[in-house]
Amino acid sequence: MILPIPNRITEGDDFYISYNAVDTSIYGSDSTALVWGEMQGFYILNGDHRERYASPISQGWDACYAYYLAHPELHNPRGDKQFPPLTGAELLELGSSKRPTT
Repeated sequence: MILPIPNRITEGDDFYISYNAVDTSIYGSDSTALVWGEMQGFYILNGDHRERYASPISQGWDACYAYYLAHPELHNPRGDKQFPPLTGAELLELGSSKRPTT
């Protein structure tokens, strides 16, 4: 039996965008996650946001995180919630073994 690959990944610098159209029973719909490092930060939007992240991803973490914050009505409850928001530099200061507080 062939299993579907649930995530489509687009790499950024120390972060990535992960689109998942398979695990709708877990997330309630298809979802797009903005993921810092090795999942130290996991910010999920309901729906497919790959095209809308295409421009911000080339501008870096802060631009992508700003896009995420601009759409609170689409935040998925399974994602992290960090307020006030951390910049990429602040996340780096936390170190790769620590996760932002939620």
